[in-house]
Amino acid sequence: MNKNNDLTKTQKEILERRKRINRRSLEEEKVEPFTKYKIITYLFIFLFTPYGLYRLLCKNSPFKKGEKIVYTIIGIVYIISIYDTIIKMF
Repeated sequence: MNKNNDLTKTQKEILERRKRINRRSLEEEKVEPFTKYKIITYLFIFLFTPYGLYRLLCKNSPFKKGEKIVYTIIGIVYIISIYDTIIKMF
């Protein structure tokens, strides 16, 4: 008996999706955290946060979606902490 004949349509679709996922190259999934562009962006997030966030969120940014979310939150928390420190000084 052939295994594929015994499978339902949904099971066949699942097998096809698994094959497609497994075919993906690991290089495409690889995150490179220390490229020149990213290092400069990290510095700008702490030295001049608005421009750092702009570099992070622009269309042709090399950051992946998860990285964008994490570094945006870091930038916002950094701005809030600086603002809070300035308010407490006066």
